[in-house]
Parts: sequence; C-alpha cells; structure tokens
Amino acid sequence: MSQIPDFTTLSFDAIDFPAVGFDAWKAKVEKATGKTIEHLVSSTMENIDVNPLYTKDDIAGFP
Repeated sequence: MSQIPDFTTLSFDAIDFPAVGFDAWKAKVEKATGKTIEHLVSSTMENIDVNPLYTKDDIAGFP
C-alpha cells in the first residue's frame, strides 16, 4: 500500500466548516498564534510574499 494518499478518491463533501468572516478568522488566528497576520506572511525563494489566507476579495478585478 502506498504511503502517498490518492486525493482523487477523497470526498470533501462531508467536510462542513461553518462560514466565518475574515475579521473573525483573523482574530482567532492571532489569538491562537500570538502573531499578527502580517507576521504570518511567508516568502517564496523568489521573494514573493504569500499571505496566510486568500479570499475571493483578493482576486476582485482579475481578468
């Protein structure tokens, strides 16, 4: 048996998380980590900043 999961066979329909707004998410993350969202931004090897969360608002105006 492979140690690598076959993600094509996983059902994500059973996962039911309650919807939460960005501000509520931010407050929970900052409380849990003790860090601000700005301190949770990571960088790729190409120095591209990667935010800890992206929402549909981040792509507003994209073609």
